[in-house]
Amino acid sequence: MRNEVGLDVAAIISRRGIDLHYSEFGLGGGASPLGTAVARTPTEAARMPFYGVWGAYRKDTDPWAPPQMRAFMHSFFRKTLDWLSQGGGPTYSVSHCFLWGMGSWDVLGIYTESTTEEGSYRDPAVVAAVRQHNARAAISRVSTQLVAFSNKGK
Repeated sequence: MRNEVGLDVAAIISRRGIDLHYSEFGLGGGASPLGTAVARTPTEAARMPFYGVWGAYRKDTDPWAPPQMRAFMHSFFRKTLDWLSQGGGPTYSVSHCFLWGMGSWDVLGIYTESTTEEGSYRDPAVVAAVRQHNARAAISRVSTQLVAFSNKGK
C-alpha cells in the first residue's frame, strides 16, 4: 500500500498499537458475483468466499445443503473462531469481526429473509460455536467477538 498511496499501514498499526476491525466477514457458498449461482464443491466456495446466494432462503439454492458443503462451512467457522480467539494473526491484532448476515452468508439465521417455510440458512452448530466463543471473548482480553453485520442496518 505504501507504493500505491504513500501510506505504510503496517508501520502505522505497529507504531500506534492500532487494531483492526474486520468487516463484512463470512463464507457465502456462491459461485457468481451476482449471487445467483451455488458453489457445488468446497473448492469452488473457497475460491471466492465472498460470493453467496442473495435473497430469501430457498431449499433449491441452499449451498450448505450437501453434506460436504456443510462440513466445509463448519470447518471454516472452527478455524475462524480459533483465529479470533488468538486476537487475529501475528502481524495485526483484530479486535472486532463483523459477520456478513444476508442470504447464504447468514448462518446465524438472524435476519428474516434467512428463514422461510422451506427452511433456513441458520446452522445450529455454528450458532452454538459463536455463542460459546463470544462468551469466552467477553471475559478475555485477547479474544475477538464475532458479531452479525448487514447492509440493511438491522
